[in-house]
Amino acid sequence: MKLTIAFFYLTHKKYLLILRMKKFDCLRTKSEENQLKPIHVILYTLLTLFLVFIIFVFVMFLLFKGLSKTKPSVAKNSTLVISLSGDIPEYVPMSDFPVATKKNVSMKVIMDDIKKAKVDDRIKGILLRINTTFMGWAKIDELRNELNDFKKSGKYVVAYLGSFVGEKEYYLSLAADSIFSVPSGFLEMNGLVIESIHLPGMLEKIGVTVDYFAFGKYKSHSGETFGRKKHTRPVLQMLNDILDWEYKHLVKGIADRLGKSEQEIKATIDRGYFNAEKFQELGWIDGLRYEDQIEDMLKKLNGIKAGKKLKKISAQRYGEIPLVSLGLNKGKKRIALIYSQGLIQEGKDSFSPLTMGTTAGTDPIIQSIRRAVRSRSVKAIVFRVDSPGGSGLGCDLVWREILKAKEKKPVIVSMSDYAASGGYWVSMGASAIVAQPSTMTGSIGIWSVFPNVSGLYKKLGLNESNVKRGAHADMFMGFKHLTDYEKKLYRDNLYQSYVSFVTKAAESRGMTFEQMEPLAQGRTWMGEKAKELGLIDELGGLDKAIEIAREKAGIDSTEKVKVVVYSVKKPWFEKIFPSAVLSFFRISRDKLDLQRVYQSLQEIKRPLLWPLLPYQIILH
Repeated sequence: MKLTIAFFYLTHKKYLLILRMKKFDCLRTKSEENQLKPIHVILYTLLTLFLVFIIFVFVMFLLFKGLSKTKPSVAKNSTLVISLSGDIPEYVPMSDFPVATKKNVSMKVIMDDIKKAKVDDRIKGILLRINTTFMGWAKIDELRNELNDFKKSGKYVVAYLGSFVGEKEYYLSLAADSIFSVPSGFLEMNGLVIESIHLPGMLEKIGVTVDYFAFGKYKSHSGETFGRKKHTRPVLQMLNDILDWEYKHLVKGIADRLGKSEQEIKATIDRGYFNAEKFQELGWIDGLRYEDQIEDMLKKLNGIKAGKKLKKISAQRYGEIPLVSLGLNKGKKRIALIYSQGLIQEGKDSFSPLTMGTTAGTDPIIQSIRRAVRSRSVKAIVFRVDSPGGSGLGCDLVWREILKAKEKKPVIVSMSDYAASGGYWVSMGASAIVAQPSTMTGSIGIWSVFPNVSGLYKKLGLNESNVKRGAHADMFMGFKHLTDYEKKLYRDNLYQSYVSFVTKAAESRGMTFEQMEPLAQGRTWMGEKAKELGLIDELGGLDKAIEIAREKAGIDSTEKVKVVVYSVKKPWFEKIFPSAVLSFFRISRDKLDLQRVYQSLQEIKRPLLWPLLPYQIILH
């Protein structure tokens, strides 16, 4: 009804505007205008009714599609096809748009699919279609472990490498029974590298200088790319230690699969080969195949006669089949699973110009934790963290909520690729912490870059002037060099934030400040080393965290338990109508979102204290 009134209002406003314009039109007489008025009213009224009818039909169509949505059917002797490329997030909420052309895939969907396929008699095996992916090593290790468990069922796993893959993708394919590549595929297996581009030299050329502040000595790779022209010795040491670990991890995985020595594997890598044909000769892959040849091979494995069509189902489609339909994930007692992905920032999930991605808002995380605590059926909470850090306040809010929650129920943290700096902050208060050996964690430290753009303004001919009250009122404007006193003031404040971080980490892990501080210093640790140092409790993935949650909740190992993802509940109208329909009514909200983005861009101009992972390593 409101929508109809709005249309009438807009059309009648337009009609009145036309009348006012006609009042000054000397080519028309007053009598002619009066004759046109009824015609305009009729035309605009009919147009309004037509548009309302079209919208009504569109809404009813989407509603019908949403209500009539059926579960996918799986044919006998089928192959589950898991396509891996680009970014694979930990979890993506189920889309509420019923006619979407492409459904989101996530680590949770993939891992659940593999578990279902293991017990589903209709699935004969898995085809891994692997292209360049942005998954970190911890996700890849977790996926490899799940595939190795799947193969215990006697079903096959075939890996099919795309046109361009690298070390990580090949390492993942090692979990398959056989590995094939497209002909003339590019297989980059020439080693790992960490690239750093330092900005101060360029900034100086445009008239921008920076003051760099950091605590402790290993903080940080990204900070030093902004604040220094080259890395300090401690940061280089840390980078080399991490790269040594990852390289050894890669080489060992290949050597174990091929039955060769690690020295032989390193020698091959050092030759710098990058074409699939060469790696076929070396025995690193089992063959080169076109798409139809792969399908013919799978038909034989599935017992399908030649000439018949290969029966297959995508991971996205198979993900719509509930676990419970195959006898999995059911029970009266529940374990709540809560996700935190990306930079952690106070408030709601939002777009961050700092990372050009979505931040993990503290509001939905905290609300989900509180809901899980209140629920009588929830016996424990698993908090899955994949974050390189965030704002100090945001991380502290989540840390505090975890402390309060574990007073009533066990809270187990499961770390993914990254749970460092702010990511470690939100994790450290849990009842227990689980991470993969290849997870990057720790990085207990803080850094800040303080810019001065006065030189740039001078080059552009901009003259800055201000009127102030207070000796240091213009300290954070970025138009002047900090005085020695202001630098000390800012450094002291930063140091207090660092001390607070270390103190809370020590208290959370049952250590003294003196014991924790040497482990902090902004240093990033691999999960394997973090366990030795007492920064985490166990090595493993999400399944290991769920197992520990069961134990700490006192649930018998033979008793079935249901793992339920807890997220912020949507209003009832968002459950009924898909997002595409609701977008018609969200014009004002979109304006607010643009305002938030603008405000975020304004905030970047000011020096902020962010406990961030010192880098996100991209290994080539």
